[in-house]
Amino acid sequence: MRRLAWATDIHLDFAYVDNYNYFVDSIKSSHVDALLLTGDISNGVCINGHLRELQRQLDLPIYFNLGNHDFYGKSIAEIRQWAKGVTKQKVPLYWLGAMTTVPLADRISLVGIDGWGDGQLGNAATSSVLLNDWDKILEFSIAHAIDDRAARMRILQKLSQADAHRLDSILTQAMSDCDQMLIMTHVPPWREATWHRGEHSDDDWLPWFSCKAVGDVISAQFAKHETKHATVLCGHTHGSGASRISPQIETLTGHAIYRSPELQMVLSIQDGKLIQELNKKDQP
Repeated sequence: MRRLAWATDIHLDFAYVDNYNYFVDSIKSSHVDALLLTGDISNGVCINGHLRELQRQLDLPIYFNLGNHDFYGKSIAEIRQWAKGVTKQKVPLYWLGAMTTVPLADRISLVGIDGWGDGQLGNAATSSVLLNDWDKILEFSIAHAIDDRAARMRILQKLSQADAHRLDSILTQAMSDCDQMLIMTHVPPWREATWHRGEHSDDDWLPWFSCKAVGDVISAQFAKHETKHATVLCGHTHGSGASRISPQIETLTGHAIYRSPELQMVLSIQDGKLIQELNKKDQP
């Protein structure tokens, strides 16, 4: 693969037909080899049909993460089981949660995990933010019904720690074969990546808009391998921005508007390097 289209938070269950068609046409006209989706593709009821139809229209492999909205109306366990199953089928839909590394070019690989807002940054204890997740995802609904914040936080941190542990294992194995990694996740791993309207999330929203567990793993791994570099793609906050986490790590957070899915950018591999071909005009 030499050219990759990236989109995030496309929410196909809300998309207007004309906007969806424009989105599909913009990818086709970019002449890419694959599409990358960093979560919030649809909802738990519709994601299978939406992804299959998108792949049919594009006739491209699609590599995806699952975002919190992708579980709405279902359980996390059920949707992840579906995602594992579709990854094994002949249709080229690939959930990165069921894979290790995807070679893109010599010593350049794609890896990814879903990620969850894990409550470790900001002030989760006093946050007044109530997410639809608590009602619409089965694993959270019981805790929400009895207003058990502690139980909800235990679920979030268990999910986040599991993703972080898996990513740590993948990165450990990949470091010997890769000099550059493209890392996909739904939730921004650092405060600096929680872009919304040109600013970072405040302490009320930050617990749910960042995954410190994943950020700590990425930072620690690349601190041990000073010649390696990572580009991290994420979404979730619906605001665009580029953040230099360290000399080795750059994070790109994708813009999103409900009902209007859009192509964020094309990433190409040129002379053994990953190059960003920006399509957005509102990068801070």
